[in-house]
Amino acid sequence: MSYKFAILKYNDKPSMAGEAKYCFINIKPKYKDDVGLHVHEYQHVKQWWAWVVLFTILAAICFPLNPVLSAVLFSLGLVAHNACYMAVKPYAKACEISCYRKQIACYPKGTSIEFAVRALMGKYKFKMTREEATKALAE
Repeated sequence: MSYKFAILKYNDKPSMAGEAKYCFINIKPKYKDDVGLHVHEYQHVKQWWAWVVLFTILAAICFPLNPVLSAVLFSLGLVAHNACYMAVKPYAKACEISCYRKQIACYPKGTSIEFAVRALMGKYKFKMTREEATKALAE
């Protein structure tokens, strides 16, 4: 698979099935044919790009007034998504729910969503109940 604006590699680097950081996606080779996982990780890349674009626009607006501030804003755009994801649990939770919804949509109707419910309940430490996770994925 190939994606616009992302660099995809198959390797054993991720501790889970896959991971995305900045515009880089790493997926374990045994999940190469899992379209849903690819879509999930690509959604993280899109989230990163949204911050980059926003801060690039702000940097462009500021440039005539203050080039140094412009450079700082652009640099912040490169790290804003990852910083918010790590520091702001509600943001990380919203990101993961969005990614799992996209992933689930790739699978045939009737496919169990238990993997996503379990991940939201435990893997990310969001302190969600089974009911909350199931409801969040269904909305």
